[in-house]
Amino acid sequence: MPRCGRSASRHKLGQWVSRHSTRRSTVLNQIMRLSGCSKATIGKNIAVAMGDALTMAVPNFCVFFILTEMVQPTPSDTRLMLYCGVIVVCLLARLMAVRSTLVTHSAFSSRSGYTMRTNLMHKLTRIPLGTLLSLDLGTLNNTLLKDVEFSEHTLSHVISYVLGIACVLLLILLGLLVVDWRLSLSMLVGFPLATALFVWLTRLTQRGKGQLFQAADTLSSAVFEYIMGIRVLRAYGQAEGELLALRDKMKRARDAHLKYEMGASLAPAAFIIFSEAGFASLILFGLYSMGTQTLSLTVFLLFLLVSMQFYRPLTQLAILLSQFQYFKVSMARIEGVLKEQELKADTAITAERSGHEVVFTDVCFGYQGTPLFTHLNMVFPEQSVTAIVGPSGSGKSTLLSLIARFWDTDEGRITIGDQDIKGMSQVEIAERVSMVFQDVYLFDDTIYSNLVMGQEVSATRLEQVCRQAQCWEFIQRLPDGFETVVGEGGMRLSGGEKQRISIARALLKDAPIVLLDEATAALDAGNEALIHQAIAALVKDQTVIVVAHNLSSVVKADQIVVLASGQIEAVGCHEALIKTSYVYQTLWNDQLKSQGWKV
Repeated sequence: MPRCGRSASRHKLGQWVSRHSTRRSTVLNQIMRLSGCSKATIGKNIAVAMGDALTMAVPNFCVFFILTEMVQPTPSDTRLMLYCGVIVVCLLARLMAVRSTLVTHSAFSSRSGYTMRTNLMHKLTRIPLGTLLSLDLGTLNNTLLKDVEFSEHTLSHVISYVLGIACVLLLILLGLLVVDWRLSLSMLVGFPLATALFVWLTRLTQRGKGQLFQAADTLSSAVFEYIMGIRVLRAYGQAEGELLALRDKMKRARDAHLKYEMGASLAPAAFIIFSEAGFASLILFGLYSMGTQTLSLTVFLLFLLVSMQFYRPLTQLAILLSQFQYFKVSMARIEGVLKEQELKADTAITAERSGHEVVFTDVCFGYQGTPLFTHLNMVFPEQSVTAIVGPSGSGKSTLLSLIARFWDTDEGRITIGDQDIKGMSQVEIAERVSMVFQDVYLFDDTIYSNLVMGQEVSATRLEQVCRQAQCWEFIQRLPDGFETVVGEGGMRLSGGEKQRISIARALLKDAPIVLLDEATAALDAGNEALIHQAIAALVKDQTVIVVAHNLSSVVKADQIVVLASGQIEAVGCHEALIKTSYVYQTLWNDQLKSQGWKV
């Protein structure tokens, strides 16, 4: 089903493209920025392409020289052998050039693809998590996967072929101009009009290109939603995808693709037709010149022979340049992600770190311009348990997200042991903070891998922690024990089992600050009791901040913070709040009523 905030962010990455594509920068500079390659590396690729083109163009002129020599009254065997030798050398050189071209361009594209994927991966770790989760999943997926893949393919094939073809055409044209400039110009008679039409028609298809990418992103999002919500859809008889309008989105994607391809094909078609009109002009002018005895037969034959090698790659060039338009959009989308605002790093903060007390000082924060916290001040003492309670939407989970620095505050500061978290890296915060979420996510890997998360853990320590987290027994009952693969998201385990795995994971991390976000919500009584035992082991001698829906689970907390509409309504122990806090009294009475409800 649709995620919260998805409607507002459906076209956010599309806006990135329009925002950043307006910046004036050459394609070369953009390739250098995204691929991480220097001008020297790109120059090497161009040089290889030109060398390959040279080995293709020279044999055509050698054939001309051979024909010229053979029509002489006394042909020179030496010159004929020389020309043939040059052709053989060019053929051998071309074999090496082709191999060098493939290796060079493939290495260039592979390095570029690796750099882009690495930079995107690092970028995702620096974008505020809330911003990242609010983005449209289909658009983000297509940008990170398809756009990078297409860019890599373009760098390895399209650009190298375009450069090679352009060099071949230029060398052939220069050679023909030296032989006979009149026939050379007649070959190009349709080229100006063909170029103008190509540019004009290409610009006309720009809008359709945007619609094509948007339709593909929308379809990808719908497919993700369909897969993730398949159980709910089946339960309500919507497995055919009617609720998500999946068929309509498939049709729109198909129609957008067909519409764009029909429009985009006009540009290369017009270019090919009008540029090849020069071949007819060449024949007519050549016959006329021969009739007036201003042109020799050998020169005319040369132009007929070489023109075949001229117009054929010209056709390929038009098609490749049409594909290049996809590449420019893909690069713009990738660059849009890389330009997204990151979590700020304040390197000027150099206070000494001492202890693990968490302090909010005049914290202001809001979502998309809507304020939630205004000048919030709060202290979470070291080695104590603080519970955060309040009505839905009061900002409880947001408070934990700010401590974990999934978001940055708009104003004010949050400190851990006198150190502003804006002066800490994500790695430093992760070393000091463990977080157990309500919605546990396990990777499609073994239980062992999900527990250790890349750490080196001894068997003794692992068993001890699993017993503390109340998950040792059920893991031992599994057919493969710790080597059991849990499936994507942990789908092969129950909710209570996944929750206990997540607590064991936090225990193994052994961070001094523990954030619990409604860790026992939506669990049955038996699992809730086991989870409470596991949490008791987790919070020993640590700074614990817990968001609780069930107030009875936090009555023994050292302090309870009552949030209401983004403000602290009251702070105190259970006994004091029952007497002084209206919001807490209401929450407590509502819970008592719900516990007394019967069927």
